[in-house]
Formats: sequence, C-alpha cells, structure tokens
Amino acid sequence: MSPLAEFLIYAAVGAAAQLIDGSLGMAYGVTSAGMLLSLGMPPVMASASVHYAETFTSGASGISHWLAGNVRWKLFFALVIPGVIGAVIVVKWAASVVTRFTAFVRRRASKLDGREPSKSITRIRR
Repeated sequence: MSPLAEFLIYAAVGAAAQLIDGSLGMAYGVTSAGMLLSLGMPPVMASASVHYAETFTSGASGISHWLAGNVRWKLFFALVIPGVIGAVIVVKWAASVVTRFTAFVRRRASKLDGREPSKSITRIRR
C-alpha cells in the first residue's frame, strides 16, 4: 500500500472516531483503537496512537474552554494538584510492581528450566 493511501485510511479512522466522539461526547479511544486493530495495527501501536491523539484533542479542548471563559480556576487547582500527586505515586508504585513481578516470573521460569537464576535477573531495582 502506498504511503498516501495508508495516511488517508488512518485519517479517515481518526475523522470517524472524532465524529462519534463529538456526537456522543465519549468513545474516541474505543472507536479509533477498534478500527486500528481491525486494520491490522499491533495493539501496542494502536494504544500509543490513540493516547497520543487524545493528548492533543484534550489539550485543544482545554484551551478552547479557557479562551471561552468556562474554567473555574479555584476548582481546577483543587483537582489538579492532588491529581498530579496521586498520578506520580501510582506510576512509581506500578513500576515497582511490574519490576517485582517480572523478576518473580523470570526466577520461576529459570527454576522450571532447571537453571540457576542469574544475579541480574533476581535483583530488584528500587
């Protein structure tokens, strides 16, 4: 498939997903991810593409609300400060869980193979 045809297909997917999102007020991610997966895009790429696009569409929506004067700044700061703190804590925790789980699985797999796990595999990054 030519690059232009591929671009036009992905642009049509984005336009259809945005049309659904605009009419319902939700489901951009579900719609676009489903369409991209049905076109044969790997799940990791589909998820990354959807989240990347949602970043810009959400930012544009926020800017338009700000310019229209629809932002309650007191409420915004009351929500954004604890939201950022909570997000940072959860990301650190989730990274720790994934690291520990990966080390656990590798140790168990090496025991099933009859090999002794290496030091680099069992070490847990902190």
